[in-house]
Amino acid sequence: MEANATLTPLSHVRALRKAGFPAAELPALKGYLSVLNSTEERLQAGVACRALDADAYTASGGTTFNLAIVSNFSYQPIADALRSRLLARGVLPRFYLSDYNQYRYELMNGESELYRSSPELTLCLLDGHSLLDELGDNWRHEDLEQGLRNKLAQLTQFAEQYHQYASGLLVFNTLPLSGKTLQQCLDYRGRARVSRWWAQFNADLCALAEKHRHVFVVDTQTLLSADFPLRDDRLGFYARTLMSNELLDALAGEVAAIVLAARGKAKKCLVLDLDNTLWGGILGDDGIDGIQLSNSATGEAFISFQQVVKRLAAQGVLLAISSKNDQENVLGLLQQRQDMVLKQEDFSAIVANWQPKSDALQTISELLNIGSDSLVFIDDSAFEREEVRLQHPLVSVVNPGSDPAEYTAALVKGNDFCQLELNKEDYQRSKLYQTEARRKVLQNDSPSLEAFLAELQLKLTLFTPTGHELTRISQLSLRTNQFNMTTRRMSESEVDAWLARPQHGIIALQSSDRFGEYGLIGCLFNHREHHTLWIDNFLLSCRVFSRQLETAALNHLLGWAQQLGCTEIRARYVPTQKNHKVADFYLRHGFTAIISETDGSEHGCEYLHPLASAAAIPAHIELVASYQETLS
Repeated sequence: MEANATLTPLSHVRALRKAGFPAAELPALKGYLSVLNSTEERLQAGVACRALDADAYTASGGTTFNLAIVSNFSYQPIADALRSRLLARGVLPRFYLSDYNQYRYELMNGESELYRSSPELTLCLLDGHSLLDELGDNWRHEDLEQGLRNKLAQLTQFAEQYHQYASGLLVFNTLPLSGKTLQQCLDYRGRARVSRWWAQFNADLCALAEKHRHVFVVDTQTLLSADFPLRDDRLGFYARTLMSNELLDALAGEVAAIVLAARGKAKKCLVLDLDNTLWGGILGDDGIDGIQLSNSATGEAFISFQQVVKRLAAQGVLLAISSKNDQENVLGLLQQRQDMVLKQEDFSAIVANWQPKSDALQTISELLNIGSDSLVFIDDSAFEREEVRLQHPLVSVVNPGSDPAEYTAALVKGNDFCQLELNKEDYQRSKLYQTEARRKVLQNDSPSLEAFLAELQLKLTLFTPTGHELTRISQLSLRTNQFNMTTRRMSESEVDAWLARPQHGIIALQSSDRFGEYGLIGCLFNHREHHTLWIDNFLLSCRVFSRQLETAALNHLLGWAQQLGCTEIRARYVPTQKNHKVADFYLRHGFTAIISETDGSEHGCEYLHPLASAAAIPAHIELVASYQETLS
């Protein structure tokens, strides 16, 4: 199908639908969907994409996700919005859509079609009528208070039952209080009580996410602060669609972000333009003293934007600069302008030159050792945004708007960096990358790799993770791609369930050197079957490649398996587009291939180690291990 420059993105999607979504054009679909600007466009695109074949989509490199929706009202628009939003990020949702108002039966019955669909995430989408319809026509204030308590108990029971029958995530939304419901109370003291009870119910609902690791809650009220209504009264009455399309689309944006986080597709790095993006004015024309920051009202908007960016960085988002400027001028400004919120040390990579921005993003990707699909790029120039979008279709490109006062909303509304839960390593990530720069200086000054490793004074601790460490283990499984032997993604509740199974264990890798801590940088999933120890997955952060830490951990495990009386270790490797660098890892460590990639097994390659002799720990690593106490 030939491209037509006059077609809108939505028209391109419809043309693909008409052509039967030809395989050669599927990579372009993501680009068309990613630039849709309105709820109506996303809904129409979602309808068009209902005809997309899942097998053809996965064959073209896309992935699928089992997503279920149950509700007390008609909700089809949110499914179309989710389809549009997720396909824009390379994920095709396989939906189970429950019948109207069947959410109680579906969630409480372990034999329901919901659970048979094996959902990776279930959205329980409710509005205030799920409560009010249970009160009867002539409810009083006290009835509402008790009804809210009963509804919370019901949702708590749903969460507990769901955990028994499914391994996926369960997402609730807070119940919006309609102004019309409140206005039916004719005394203002009564209205205040209703508002307080309703707010307490939603607060207690949010607390369910603290108690149950598989539960997440989306706050509907914050979405309603945007300029759209809770519902269209006509559609609500005649079609039982009790939320407006705009609200359903906004909720779809939140749920899509949770899905992407669960799939390890959260972005890692924000790449920022400088001129008229981080500050007002052109550095080359206005000079260091002439750019707008605290010296103008417009500059204050840029300062506010920088404060938000710094807040993102404090939560683990890497920052990088791509600017068409002279490097010397950029560094000079970062050092001299005291009203810059962001300083040179806040950036993990600075690329300032006159080459295309797409080249700069490629350089940043290589410097940070992350894929282009981990980058978000924001630039005030439409030309620069389009150049990057065409050359790097996997990069999320943000249009900040025409006024710096709009920049923050444009950046955060996409939820590009959101994760299921942050951990200690996230809050230290910027510092970890700064420390890595000092290691690179030592490496460049060392006469050989062996000399560099000896100077590092590496320490490796192997232990069984517990508590909040399980959050980091889950994150490693979700976000690690290059050294991830099977690419099995696991939520925190799934990690916890793995540890609870008999003869199953996880070995966490934590490391440090003379420069400081690396943090929890890897893990080994394993289980024992009689005299065989299985390595179910092995993951390692890209920050510690070429340190031989993976060799030390594996060799220690080989020795421990011998002490257990095991006669062999078996391991699996499932090839992906990103983990080919470790395709020969087990072969290089004394394993032999039993099932190779050419055998065509859906479980990938299988390897065996006969445990004939002990393997040495690399001499430059000091190793301490305690995992044997819990896995024996």
